[in-house]
Amino acid sequence: MIDLFKPNDPFRLILGLLLFIILSIPVILWGDLPITTTSIVNDVVGSKIKDGYWLYKDIWDYSGLFTALFFGLIHIFQNVKLICSIVALVIIYIIGAQTALSMNKNEVYGQKNYLTLYFFILSIFASFTIFELSAQLMSLLFLSLALHIVLKHFSGHLHDEDRILLGLWHGIASLFFFPSTIFFVLHLLFFAAFTKLKATSYLLSIFGFVVPYFFICIFYYTHGSLLDYIDRSILYYFYFNFRSSIGFENIMTLALPLISVIVFAYFSLFSQNHNNIQSTSKALMLMWLFCIVIIIFWTNFDVYNLCYLSIPFAYFCSYMFLTLRNLILKRILAFGIPIFLLSSFWSDIKYPIRSKPESPIICSSEDLKFKNKKVLVLGDDIRKYKQQKVGSKYFYWPMAQKHFKKINSYAGITMIYSSLMDDKPEIIFDEINLMPKLNAHIPALKEFYKTTDYKIYYLQK
Repeated sequence: MIDLFKPNDPFRLILGLLLFIILSIPVILWGDLPITTTSIVNDVVGSKIKDGYWLYKDIWDYSGLFTALFFGLIHIFQNVKLICSIVALVIIYIIGAQTALSMNKNEVYGQKNYLTLYFFILSIFASFTIFELSAQLMSLLFLSLALHIVLKHFSGHLHDEDRILLGLWHGIASLFFFPSTIFFVLHLLFFAAFTKLKATSYLLSIFGFVVPYFFICIFYYTHGSLLDYIDRSILYYFYFNFRSSIGFENIMTLALPLISVIVFAYFSLFSQNHNNIQSTSKALMLMWLFCIVIIIFWTNFDVYNLCYLSIPFAYFCSYMFLTLRNLILKRILAFGIPIFLLSSFWSDIKYPIRSKPESPIICSSEDLKFKNKKVLVLGDDIRKYKQQKVGSKYFYWPMAQKHFKKINSYAGITMIYSSLMDDKPEIIFDEINLMPKLNAHIPALKEFYKTTDYKIYYLQK
């Protein structure tokens, strides 16, 4: 199979598409995949956006603005899950094809081939989240476009308008998933280390990056919620998310794909370089790996972050196969890599992580006797929102605590009361036993909410 992708033939893109479809069929026949907290967030936030609410102002969450708008648009249609799966598949193939074409056009390997597409498809199948549309996947689409521009620079085909596009693609990618901004910083530092560009070149890229943020800031400013946008979409990642540990289960999920990329990168480092673009692209992909590790530790652990590994994995595998001289070893790896990656995929399907509520993997949505109600959850378990609507703007609990931690102050009580009354939840799930304190500080709540079940409060009609 791998030899079919070695010739420089554009029809190999069609062959890659057929391979992608064939590998997808077993997953489709397998049935429903485990539900992740990220998919719940996207579903809930998207439905709220569709109803006319503003992200960061009317609903508190740290989702990327473009991600929320996209899922809000999808919620206009009936079968949301099917549409998301189709869009995810289309984006995955576009990224793989775009990356392969970029490697060929810029002569990264010294010879043109479509191995990058082949290994990209295999690496994607190392994760069961293949059919889940995520912010990371959508941002990776624009990062692949930015990567093409970086490679164009070192192959001598870059123009001034490309420098603006470099910043623009990064800006759009960060509006889907803000931590991907680290790749923009990487590319600017990479230019500084390997080139002697004038200051105007950097300013053009920064200008392109800032343009989408400028219009968004103007929009939120005219509607009186600019500080809400900055605080909950950007500053959030500096308030909450620096982590010193990501847990044993999460490390095991990371281990196989991350170690495999590092191993192939190690072998590629000792192969002979033929020209400057090959040496430079190798250094660039190593810096991509560094950025991916930063993202993993910077954000709350999310299996969707693994999609960023697909491009460096495809690059290093392709480079190694083209430079490896030992034919027997070459054949062993040709069969070993697909078996290794696909076995990793099936193990993820069969044995998903099952641990704490904040774990990224949830095996099924919680079976509630309430359906399609406006709900407020005082606590971290967002699974209760799966079958419900969000009541009040308090969706993401770490952000909601900005008000609830001030329950003993007049300002805090005032903000909580006005927020709850603006969009009254029909049901309040009190996971942390906070309602007795709220009733004591805000007696008016006793008139609105009564409880018959432990820690479940109902709005009185």
